[in-house]
Amino acid sequence: MTFDYLYNKVILEFSEGAVKKLIQKFSSEESEQVIRNYLEEFEKYKNGIKQKDPFQYKTFIELSEVVDAAKGKNNPQNKEAAKSELSSSEALVDDNDVTIYKGDTVQKCVKYGRGYPFCISRVAGGNMFGSFRLQKASTFYFIFFKNIPKTDDTHIMVLDRTEDGWEWTFANNDTIEVAGGWDEIVKRFPVLVKYEYLFVNNPLSQREKQFLQFIKDFRINQSLQKFNTLDYQNKATLVKSGFTLNDDIFDSLDNKLRNEYISTGTNLTPRQAEALKPNEISRYVKVRELTIPQLIENGYYKLNKHDINTQVVIQKMEEGKRIAERRVKNGNYYLGMLFLTELPKGIPQTVKGVFYCRGNQLTTLQGAPQTVEGGFYCSGNQLTTLQGAPQTVGMEFDCSGNQLTTLQGAPQTVEGDFYCYDNQLTTLRGAPQTVEGSFVCSGNQLTTLSGAPQTVEGNFVCNGNQLKTLRGAPQTVEGKFDCSGNQLTTLQGAPQTVEGSFYCSGNQLTTLQGAPQTVGGSFDCYDNPVPFTRQDKKQAMEDSKNRALKKESVRLSQRHLLNWVMDK
Repeated sequence: MTFDYLYNKVILEFSEGAVKKLIQKFSSEESEQVIRNYLEEFEKYKNGIKQKDPFQYKTFIELSEVVDAAKGKNNPQNKEAAKSELSSSEALVDDNDVTIYKGDTVQKCVKYGRGYPFCISRVAGGNMFGSFRLQKASTFYFIFFKNIPKTDDTHIMVLDRTEDGWEWTFANNDTIEVAGGWDEIVKRFPVLVKYEYLFVNNPLSQREKQFLQFIKDFRINQSLQKFNTLDYQNKATLVKSGFTLNDDIFDSLDNKLRNEYISTGTNLTPRQAEALKPNEISRYVKVRELTIPQLIENGYYKLNKHDINTQVVIQKMEEGKRIAERRVKNGNYYLGMLFLTELPKGIPQTVKGVFYCRGNQLTTLQGAPQTVEGGFYCSGNQLTTLQGAPQTVGMEFDCSGNQLTTLQGAPQTVEGDFYCYDNQLTTLRGAPQTVEGSFVCSGNQLTTLSGAPQTVEGNFVCNGNQLKTLRGAPQTVEGKFDCSGNQLTTLQGAPQTVEGSFYCSGNQLTTLQGAPQTVGGSFDCYDNPVPFTRQDKKQAMEDSKNRALKKESVRLSQRHLLNWVMDK
């Protein structure tokens, strides 16, 4: 559709300047051509639109949603019109019973699913094609059944041939795994029996596999610096991958990427939920209604302030509260995965076994026991503080996967492991000073180890932060020491005795000054910026022997360190 046609035949009441102003208004959210297409359809379907002035819509998302709703809401004629715009030359099959198209690109999925609510056919924000493709190696087929009335949702089926099986989605956008496989499909739709050979799965390309691995690693160790190494298209794919971004990355998103992220209905941090604008809230809640059941089923759901009116959440909360009260009365303190927003009353101050409240929606530990002779597990909640946590723990203490920015309130002596990874810690102040097991603080936003425990009898793991210095690290570690994936340019401050292995790969080291004098296992410093010669490697290996870097080997590669410099 040319601009001349759009201007002269469709938007007659707009001047050319008005059209350009609308394009300018929404330019940060979508491309010019997409905006023009939606303006055309806005005029075409405006009889079904309540607010008929495009300038009244604050975002392009709002405008596109009312257009899509007007086109597709229980209107078979619109859906038939959308189908009629498709070219039969693109069809794999076009016979008396069915027309079948292969949607192996996002552009094709948008085209073939136009007028329907499929998440892989969304034009303006939240298109999930890339996410499904990476997660399941999805290969989509759009099947139009010519002899099924358009008023029946099954008149169109999106058949997803995943790497593990089959899923189907009909016009109501309800995706279901086909447990019976191909036999179940042809039993319900016999006209497809002769076309089994068509529905093949396209395996992930090498590039897709590499990017999938990048996303998996990024999900564990998020950083704005790493995010900014991606091009715009890959950023868009990443923000639609269905996991919660940290607040630094969320704050950096432009309007288009922000809309893409919100449109997935993913879990939001408390700060992100607070930051949503009114128009963003309405869009988020709409998609969230669809994603919550699946998140609950997979064990990934986390409550935020915009979920309180969702019936399934209210039901789960009430059910969890009743179960928790019974377990407290019975003296059983396994209170995990019950949708609790607060701990039940009646918990004694001393618990002789373990206390398990992980995977709830807790924002506070008020009411928790103060002495736990076993382990204390409060991971996977929405805690922003450890105030109220037990001060004496006989085994592990696990507060990972929360929203903690500080460890104030943590027990000061832990006889087992201490896990505080995957929070938003910017400091280790408040951490226990003696840990008889391992101390793991990876995946936070630490720039320094100030406040870290000085006695660690297990491993000390601080990888995936933003460390620029190792000052504050314990000087003796009886297990391994892992500071990989940070921003270190020097190892000054590192422990001088490590009885296990020492890992400092993936930093910005140009020297090994400050490295430990004794390492009992391997010494990994690969993937640092400066290359070195074969002679450098030989000298490094000789130095490793002299420095009592025994066992295994010193791992260096073509992109590793130029010099092995240690002060004697």
